[in-house]
Amino acid sequence: MRALTALAQDSAVAWMFMTRVPLPGHWPYDPARLPRAAHFFPAIGLIVGAICAGVLAALSPYLGTPLASLASLLAGVLLTGAMHEDGLADVADGLFGGTNRERKLEIMRDSRVGAFGVLALVFTCAARWQLLSALSAHSLTTACGALICAHALGRYSALVLMATLPYARAEGPSKARDWFGQYSTLILCLWAVTLALLAWVVGGQKLWYISLPAFAVIAACFRWFRKELGGVTGDCLGASVLLTEIVFYTALVAALKIATP
Repeated sequence: MRALTALAQDSAVAWMFMTRVPLPGHWPYDPARLPRAAHFFPAIGLIVGAICAGVLAALSPYLGTPLASLASLLAGVLLTGAMHEDGLADVADGLFGGTNRERKLEIMRDSRVGAFGVLALVFTCAARWQLLSALSAHSLTTACGALICAHALGRYSALVLMATLPYARAEGPSKARDWFGQYSTLILCLWAVTLALLAWVVGGQKLWYISLPAFAVIAACFRWFRKELGGVTGDCLGASVLLTEIVFYTALVAALKIATP
């Protein structure tokens, strides 16, 4: 019973960290539990993706594919409080606007959004909208499944980076520094297998390889952040979530077009 209570508390912390939706009852947010709670990030992605898929399925018959896809993306932004979009904008400003590691981290800490951040948000939001619209036009069922899988893969990318890279800011006080590098390799592998199987179901048996580009972008983010920053920050995690989602949608759209006679 104690172990089940601990799991419930960890999952509640993961939900409160990754979303802005309050939980019923009294579930205190304990940052000290976050290293364990992070194991539930992909599960939170499954739930968020399922909610977005529900919005898409409910509105498509009434609004049509483009507007329903846009409403689904808006639902995801509202659920998460745009935390991933905020991280992407900061990363774009820092990595493309800074000339050295220290300057890049300084820019990323600035709450103001620059030109690179705005462009990153515009292009990534437009890309997700168009890709999801294309999937919905092909098959509403496939689009809903893609939403669930992409959101889970995105959160998995954050978990992988937290497990494999140190916190980039070594100077100054930071509670976040203790969250990195404390994750079970076994759980990472189990999630990878689970999400690969889920992507296989979404894409169909002929598209068993559909999750490979998403895993490749996780590896690319690992190398990119390690080279540019020597580690990752919370902003990097948000950026990886969105980049992984987009790559999965893109791979699925491309594969379905190739598979269509």
